[in-house]
Amino acid sequence: MRSTIGRVNGEGENTVRLRAPAKVNLYLKILGVRPDGYHEIESLMAPVSLHDELVLSVTEKKGRVSISCPDYPELESPDNLACRAARAYIEESGWKAGLSITLTKRIPLAAGLGGGSSDAAAVLLGCDSMAPEPLGRERLHRIAASIGSDVPFFLLGRPALATGRGTSVEPVELPRLWLVLACAPFGHETARIYALTKQLTKVKAGGNKSHLVPPTLELGSGGTAELVNHLQVAGERRSPEIRRVRESLVEAGALAALMSGSGPSVLGVCE
Repeated sequence: MRSTIGRVNGEGENTVRLRAPAKVNLYLKILGVRPDGYHEIESLMAPVSLHDELVLSVTEKKGRVSISCPDYPELESPDNLACRAARAYIEESGWKAGLSITLTKRIPLAAGLGGGSSDAAAVLLGCDSMAPEPLGRERLHRIAASIGSDVPFFLLGRPALATGRGTSVEPVELPRLWLVLACAPFGHETARIYALTKQLTKVKAGGNKSHLVPPTLELGSGGTAELVNHLQVAGERRSPEIRRVRESLVEAGALAALMSGSGPSVLGVCE
């Protein structure tokens, strides 16, 4: 599923409705630590049908950005990535406008599904569809990368290979996939899972690797990709339920099951 933009009936050119999809990591490999402190990664990412909805409206309060999230009042903060994206767009473009965001959350919080990053990307695309002088993809990408590592992927809106710290994305062809997504009633802090992964790797070299050969996914280009997540050992150490869910999905007939991102969500790849 791509981020989609639609005009809201009766609101003219000043309001758009946006769909912001979740993502899954079909594989995630940690290659090392960069000089800037970020991790060097390689990840095959794909958007899925689970999505948030946003309504973005232009207001007369120039430079001001507000957000309403009825079911999650704790997200009604200037630090929300959607708000940061709106402010960054206004600053970069010089657009003399204010923006109001209404967010309907369906993607679980802190779930390894990229909900906040997707919301930010949707806001950037929505702003560019309404601004009198659109910035275009290249400048949007620069803004997106400054907000969060996953945000550029959601601008692309299709399966992609993410490298570097995650901001370099190249589209890839994938076969149509059926996925079962198991979402936990709790969340993971991404920084803690990366830190725990580092600790576990120090204790035992190769601590992120399984003795079993990981399953593979055939790509539309004719290649294959291993379904593996180097954060999974740490995720399961933090939340043992993840392993039990993975095993249950495979026992139920999934071709493979692994943690998405920093977890705790688990995806099962099915026929």
